[in-house]
Amino acid sequence: MKELDINEISKSDFIAYETIRQSGITNMFDIVFVSKISGLSKEKILSIMKHYNELRDKYLTEDVKHTIELTLKNIRRRNKKEEE
Repeated sequence: MKELDINEISKSDFIAYETIRQSGITNMFDIVFVSKISGLSKEKILSIMKHYNELRDKYLTEDVKHTIELTLKNIRRRNKKEEE
């Protein structure tokens, strides 16, 4: 697998990864499943994992944290409705 440069990881790539990570729905080392639900390539996932701290510092602003929180709330609300 080709290793990607950190500059090849966009803000939206990081947000997709981080939303899944914060949701706790899967082990992040299950690259195949993370790729399936995030739409990210295996190479991007591995690069995000390798450079996580740098990408977190670069992209995880208060606005991004808020966006992720809202996304997770909406997912939980939708799942709850489906269970009823």
